[in-house]
Amino acid sequence: MPTNPQVFGFTGKSATNCPVQLSPMKQCKLTVSFIPAGRRFYTDMVTVYDNAANSPQTIPLSGTGK
Repeated sequence: MPTNPQVFGFTGKSATNCPVQLSPMKQCKLTVSFIPAGRRFYTDMVTVYDNAANSPQTIPLSGTGK
């Protein structure tokens, strides 16, 4: 989950359909919304932890508020 939920947040009932444990070869969906508080550049990261050798995986997030 993002470290700054005021800017990058999981919003809505369909933001995620991920169970606590995901079976091998299955997938789930995460929806992240950008909700900037001001006119500047923001960065954050979604981190996914699992039992893979390269865990955790990270997804960089960035955006500029208007």
